[in-house]
Amino acid sequence: ERELGPERRTVRRLGQPARADGYQRVAEVYRPLAWIDGYLSLTDAQFLYDVVAAVRPTRVIEVGSASGYSAAVILRALADAQVPLTAADGRPAVLSFDIATQCYWDASRPIGGAVTELVPDLAHGVQFIQGTSLDAAELPPSSASLAFVDANHEHPWASLDVLLLARVLRPGSWIVLHDVRLGACAEYYRDLTGTAVAWDQRGAQYLYDHWPFERLIERISPSTNIAAIRLPVDRVVGIADIHDALAQPWQCEVPEPVLDAVRARG
Repeated sequence: ERELGPERRTVRRLGQPARADGYQRVAEVYRPLAWIDGYLSLTDAQFLYDVVAAVRPTRVIEVGSASGYSAAVILRALADAQVPLTAADGRPAVLSFDIATQCYWDASRPIGGAVTELVPDLAHGVQFIQGTSLDAAELPPSSASLAFVDANHEHPWASLDVLLLARVLRPGSWIVLHDVRLGACAEYYRDLTGTAVAWDQRGAQYLYDHWPFERLIERISPSTNIAAIRLPVDRVVGIADIHDALAQPWQCEVPEPVLDAVRARG
């Protein structure tokens, strides 16, 4: 609580005063359910909450839903910032895309199922959609003002997700990236538990490290694994802007339709 108190640097950097009870608000949501396998750490959840509460976006795009835990944090932040949970187009304020319909670790659990358990009174504010950033890119231009990317972490997926979302987001929008320090977190986990883990997905790390515009990270603890990047205010981000990130060794193959869509958007 001392490290995450009301003087948190993240919120000051974004130009908004932090809620004095912001830590407590996140702690109320931070009730990892027994069936959830993998979720934001408490410090990462606080960072996400702070960014959402400070930016006060009218529409949030999430790519990578899984249990819905992060969506619950986003909804809590929107509600605390008094942002309507129904957007101007009549749809929920949070549109969360995932390639699956069931949780990847438990096929009996639907994508996003944690929302109705963690924040049942706010669940109407999110719509879970089967799809990827390619589907999210079909939303109207400049129809969202914040994104949370937490899908495939193999390089270059985070970079491709951002390129596809760039036109959907308003100029100057922030994009929160999860798993930007997987390698460091693997070392921390090994030292803590004595168990080695193969966390070598570097997609978000490469994108953050080579992002040429404004970016934000707050290393509160050794397990901090989240950051944010900001789109420029004067133009749409293109392939050339993140050439250095894309030049890093790719860790997976990417379907040609996705590459075609990225190229078509410049």
